[in-house]
Amino acid sequence: MAARPVLTSLDKLRLGYSGMTVPQKLAWAGWAAVLAVLAFDALHGLSSPPSRDTSAFMYVAQGILRGEAPYLDRWDHKGPVTYLIHALGLLVSGSWGAWLVNSVILLVSAWLAFRLTRLHFGVQAALFSVAIFLVYSEKLGGGGLTEEHALPFQLLALLLFARVERRERADVWTCLAIGALGGVTFLLRGNLVGVWLAMGVYWLFRWRDSRARIAWSVVGGLSVLTAVSAVLAAVGAWAEYWDATVVYNLAYSDPSLYDILDAGDSLARHMSWVALPLAVGWCAGVWHQFRGEKRGEAFERILPFALILGPIEVALTLMSGFPWSHYYLALLPVGVVYVGFLVWLVASNKLVAPAFLTFLLMLAVVNFHFVPTHYPRIKDAVYGIMRPGTAGPVPNADERAAELVKQATDADDTILVWGAQTRIYLLAGRDSPTRFFYQYPLLKPGYADEVNRGEFISDVISARPAMIIDTRNGRLPPLDEPDRANWQPKARYEHDPAAFQALFDFVESEYEPVESDEDWFRYRVYALKTPGR
Repeated sequence: MAARPVLTSLDKLRLGYSGMTVPQKLAWAGWAAVLAVLAFDALHGLSSPPSRDTSAFMYVAQGILRGEAPYLDRWDHKGPVTYLIHALGLLVSGSWGAWLVNSVILLVSAWLAFRLTRLHFGVQAALFSVAIFLVYSEKLGGGGLTEEHALPFQLLALLLFARVERRERADVWTCLAIGALGGVTFLLRGNLVGVWLAMGVYWLFRWRDSRARIAWSVVGGLSVLTAVSAVLAAVGAWAEYWDATVVYNLAYSDPSLYDILDAGDSLARHMSWVALPLAVGWCAGVWHQFRGEKRGEAFERILPFALILGPIEVALTLMSGFPWSHYYLALLPVGVVYVGFLVWLVASNKLVAPAFLTFLLMLAVVNFHFVPTHYPRIKDAVYGIMRPGTAGPVPNADERAAELVKQATDADDTILVWGAQTRIYLLAGRDSPTRFFYQYPLLKPGYADEVNRGEFISDVISARPAMIIDTRNGRLPPLDEPDRANWQPKARYEHDPAAFQALFDFVESEYEPVESDEDWFRYRVYALKTPGR
């Protein structure tokens, strides 16, 4: 018997394409175009200026590359893996390197989402699921956020989980890898470990067959946590790490019932278009799981697991009570499973013709994403052509402040940004005189005390920063006394400006306001009256 020829992936693709009907070829061409544009949009969104959160991560990462220790020299409350990822981007090539690293993370996550849904629900479901994934990656993310960095670890863990379940045995190395991925994700942010909590619940229900899987996964996770803790202890930053990521985060995530309901309302609004398919997919999955008919489908293990994972992810997402859109990125891995199952259910029951379903799904994606996103841009471009000379965009306040700093200070001077606009430090190329380069933790009930406030004020007075920029952040009292008298603070932060009275007195005696010609510039900039003294 002649040996069967070995086909490459490209050969299989050519053979598959040549055997398609015209509608099938058109469908594939349509999906290729849709996914290419969605991916381009998502990658383009990563090129936006860094957000407040991303700027803080980059500033800490910058310190790591200079030999500083996170938490000890630059305070932030995310896990250390966050800063290592940003340090890698800065090491590659500054802001361009950060974009490159974030782009790789996005594309790998999209590929893993496609692999996961194709494995269990087929190609048609996978195409629609990855389209949803790309749309909401761009809609909810901002480039360089912790939740975006967690996506490849969550999706890879789901694929490895499927591999273990298919083999019906512990598969030691795969379980160790699952646990290690959980440890890395925990070191991004603690409440992003829903995938691993759900695995624990699922395996506990199957305790007799899953004891070894649980044990080896725990070993893998503890190995990562132990190694990172040892490194932090070696640089003298372990106590500060615990203080920032555990003590502060417990105080930070202390919501009222109203806060949780508000976060739930925000989740529904930000994911409005996909919330209904997700809910229907979950309900359909419950119905399919308990109807008593088992057909040996490819998803017979991942579906019940996903039904456990969904409520866990929602609970972990809402537990902080903050209505911030990027928190909802954690729902995308389980979301693609629900959407994939829903598409499979419709197609497998022949509720509509498969070709019609494909074009319908593509039309839905285009209508939801491309029209609302790009129509305003096209309209503005046309308006600019028809009405030349109209007012341009308002300059960015952070850029204006950084320009003032660069003009009035030397490269080795320090500056203080009173607020959370860390991007000013990055744009100006200047450092903070204190590890509390933003001051939110100094006003947080349950964490803020005289010790950390005293450290901050002492650092500022000792360093005498060349400039101070009051960003008029609503969570902090203004540095100017008349404005401070009318200050209305935001909820969930301490409201006693007297705790910073020594700082206010220092600014009043040693600094003077710098006038700005721009009416739109709302920051208040202070310069030393006697620089170099």
